[in-house]
Amino acid sequence: MEILISIVAKVAELLVVPIKRQIGYVLDCNTNIQNLKNEVEKLTDAKTRMIHSIEEARRNGEEIEAEVLNWLGSVDGVIEGGGGVVGDESSKKCFMGLCPDLKIRYRLGKAAKKELTVIVDLQEKGKFDGVSYRPAPSGIGPVKDYEAFESRNSVLNDIVDALKDGDVNMVGVYGMGGVGKTTLVKKVAEQVKEGRLFDEVVLAGVSQTPDIRRVQGEIADGLGLRLDAETDRGRASQLYERLKKVTRVLVILDDIWKELKLEDVGIPSGSDHEGCKILMSSRNEYVLCREMGANRNFPIQVLPEREAWNFFEKMVGVTVKNPSVQPVAAQVAKGCAGLPILLATVARALKNKDLYAWKDALKQLTRFDKDEIDKRVYSCLELSYNALRGDEIKPLFLLCGLFPTHDTSISDLLRCGIGLDLFKGRSTLEEARNRLHTLVDELKASCLLLEGDNDGSVKMHDVVQSFAISVASRDHHVLTVADEFKRNGQPMMCFNSTLQSLCLSGKFLIFLQY
Repeated sequence: MEILISIVAKVAELLVVPIKRQIGYVLDCNTNIQNLKNEVEKLTDAKTRMIHSIEEARRNGEEIEAEVLNWLGSVDGVIEGGGGVVGDESSKKCFMGLCPDLKIRYRLGKAAKKELTVIVDLQEKGKFDGVSYRPAPSGIGPVKDYEAFESRNSVLNDIVDALKDGDVNMVGVYGMGGVGKTTLVKKVAEQVKEGRLFDEVVLAGVSQTPDIRRVQGEIADGLGLRLDAETDRGRASQLYERLKKVTRVLVILDDIWKELKLEDVGIPSGSDHEGCKILMSSRNEYVLCREMGANRNFPIQVLPEREAWNFFEKMVGVTVKNPSVQPVAAQVAKGCAGLPILLATVARALKNKDLYAWKDALKQLTRFDKDEIDKRVYSCLELSYNALRGDEIKPLFLLCGLFPTHDTSISDLLRCGIGLDLFKGRSTLEEARNRLHTLVDELKASCLLLEGDNDGSVKMHDVVQSFAISVASRDHHVLTVADEFKRNGQPMMCFNSTLQSLCLSGKFLIFLQY
């Protein structure tokens, strides 16, 4: 009997509940439609708020989550469907308006109930933790207008090989201002990214007066990291922890002038994180090897004459094909001393210009007029000159620039240096010689002086020498008399009331002190 009652109850449940639900569509039609209308309005408001959040995120350069965009697309369809249900059909009557149309009420009541369930569910799904995210940093990106100089390719490959070496964690690149160090390290970054040697590659400019917060910020931007700590130490800790999480990361520090404490920035190195490698560029080899502790250093030389001419010719275009312009153009290109920055600047300035403009440019290069020839090159050299440390090294640099011969012997520098009392506190010839060699090594490390063509000699790039003469004339009232001003084969001597020194073109250098 109990089993029978149980069966009857189950059958009744299966029959009564659906029947009750179907009747409810008719009886609760207006209520369902009103509830649907209310929820449609709520969903419309939620959509508007979401659109505002999306617009704000896009203004901040953020990307919108895919699920948010999919939700918006679903909302549009649901609102449109709910709006179709909410209408005046429920008020339609049959029998000349005397009775409600039960068929229409059933259909609308059922549709409203169904849409209501969908809308409530969609409202719940629209409660996102966040609508957007910061896109992955684009990184350093391709190097624009990169010129693949043959003389640079071997250096580029050597740097990449050094970065692959498990025993090397710090690599340095050095060369004089304007020689193309920044362009080269950016090309290294591009190449190691393409070769997937590192998971992350970031670059920060350091400069002569380092701003730790700016350096930290540039590295953080490259990593897509938001630094929100108030102090430099706190930001360094955030950066350190973020870099430690990257298995293989290359940090490029461009344009280093003096020691930069990596822990102050937040860069792990050595045993702290063997997967973190550092590539640095500087004008001074000593800064890289002595102060920063680079394992390998690579010099960047000026372009060979033929390569410099090919680059210059390419930049200028058809103008150099003119037979009257070509000889002057060759001298102008040579006057740029193989510096890519100067070659490119002068070439752009002389493109499609007449012969007189070329001759004028050649004269300017000869005089190294900083107001007329590329100020960036002069600025680069002046920064390197000002960075020389000590009271002896700057006068020695200027002295080297005043020698008229291409190669200057160390013995001539020693004699003139002793005569000018450059080596303070050195009482013997050996002490003075030792000091001179030390200073010469520092000038070479700063890329302001080169090894000479002969044993026991040094030389300067033409542009560097012109800069040295300019500074000597400006700051020390040194007058140089060039070959073109000789009279009867003898140099002319010019004096004025402020003259402190006089440089004569010939075998000897004469200083007149006043």
